[in-house]
Amino acid sequence: MKNKITIIGSGLTGPAMGMLLANNNFDVDIFERRSDMRSSNTYSGRSINLALSQRGITTLKEINIFDDIKNNIIP
Repeated sequence: MKNKITIIGSGLTGPAMGMLLANNNFDVDIFERRSDMRSSNTYSGRSINLALSQRGITTLKEINIFDDIKNNIIP
């Protein structure tokens, strides 16, 4: 039986932690109060800019998604 983990509030680190735990045989549920910004019809005029540290890159590699996004990174 898998151990069950619940993550409340996803933000930037919640999904990464959830993927790390799931990859280590945990049963993970993630709950977020806000709706998915990508599915919203509301345009606020804001853009999302993120700085990605070496530690962040290491985490993205550990959860096997860095190769999927590396072409969108501006050095």
